[in-house]
Amino acid sequence: ALDKELVHMGLTPDMIYVDKDSEGHYRATLLDYGWCFRPKDAANYNLAQMFRLVEPSYAAPEVLAQLGAQAVTPAADAYSLGMIFYEMLAGHTGYAATAVTRDDRLRQQVIANRTPLALKRPELAGAQVPAIIEQAIAPQKRFASIVDFQTTLVKVYGIPPIEKRTKPIRYYVALAIIGALLFSIVISGLYVLLNTAIRG
Repeated sequence: ALDKELVHMGLTPDMIYVDKDSEGHYRATLLDYGWCFRPKDAANYNLAQMFRLVEPSYAAPEVLAQLGAQAVTPAADAYSLGMIFYEMLAGHTGYAATAVTRDDRLRQQVIANRTPLALKRPELAGAQVPAIIEQAIAPQKRFASIVDFQTTLVKVYGIPPIEKRTKPIRYYVALAIIGALLFSIVISGLYVLLNTAIRG
């Protein structure tokens, strides 16, 4: 279950692993929780270091501006995920800069609330997908958390089917060993009973 109070501070594509289940459905798994914290527990974390180390291409403006734990809410994760979806649908990153000045220039662009170019996917407009992505990365009226983002996407795409994965070979090996042991116990028990009955 998603934690509506947890802030991951800059989710990136590198943290997400996409695989197929046994029925061919794509499944995304979050491999790294990043610099996660709860704003109410901010005193327990070195936020100054966390703010400096986030990836500016996917970090929310309030994170890059280092406004402090009170200003950084789970809405920052909605922004990060929105930028990832934007890149997936647009086919390019939201912000472009030279490699030499990349981080500094990106930080200034994001802090200034410069939104990426419009998402030109007219075939998705009927389902309001571009509008949903724009709401995720909007400076104001952004989704309050990833949970709210998820709820809106589910209204468009529906609930994903339950994941079904092929059981690993070790699972069947273990079943075979257990089965063989049970069979041996039953046979031994029958042998003892038959011997007792014959001798009796």
